[in-house]
Amino acid sequence: KDELSVSVKYSIANLFPSTVHVFDTDGFDEFKDDLISQVYKLREQDPKGYNISSRHGWQSKGFRLSDMNNLLHSTILKGLGSFPSIKNTTEMRASAWVNINYPNSYNILHSHPNSHLSGVMWIKSPKDCGVISFDNPNGHQTYTEINSYDQKFNDEYYIHHSYWLPPVEGRMIVFPSHLQHQVNENKSNEDRISISFNITLTNPTQGRFH
Repeated sequence: KDELSVSVKYSIANLFPSTVHVFDTDGFDEFKDDLISQVYKLREQDPKGYNISSRHGWQSKGFRLSDMNNLLHSTILKGLGSFPSIKNTTEMRASAWVNINYPNSYNILHSHPNSHLSGVMWIKSPKDCGVISFDNPNGHQTYTEINSYDQKFNDEYYIHHSYWLPPVEGRMIVFPSHLQHQVNENKSNEDRISISFNITLTNPTQGRFH
């Protein structure tokens, strides 16, 4: 008998992805120096700072983002105000802190509990100042599976053990707070400056029970 001819069609569906939102600020160079100046003034006011994940760098104490007359606040708030994928009925509250990563400093692997979304905006990012790297939240369970796919498939569908993004001045990224992430060592001879923030989400149109 002739062999049965079988035709197979292949497709995939990526379920439950971890979404990273990317915002690029128009005209950032016009006020970049003012932001940098404000950051160093904060450090002068509080040289000790309040380090949690930073190693050999400086972090400010946290502050609520609410003052549209303050350049640091308004830069983040204007970006979040243009969040196209968040429903208008959803309320966002954000708190932030400033990071100065000196040469040779870095941030250890961590997540941001007690918030829904987290983010960072890069103010100053010289070459080789350290990328932000995210760990796959399912890395343990999927270790062998990931290693079984060819590299083209992994790259096309973002299936990795970890994934890094470069720091771009004027760029803000927002990601799920549970994602473990770290900032690699600043191998430049200049400071790396960023603003990090946490967001809590509430929907006042939803009842207490649903």
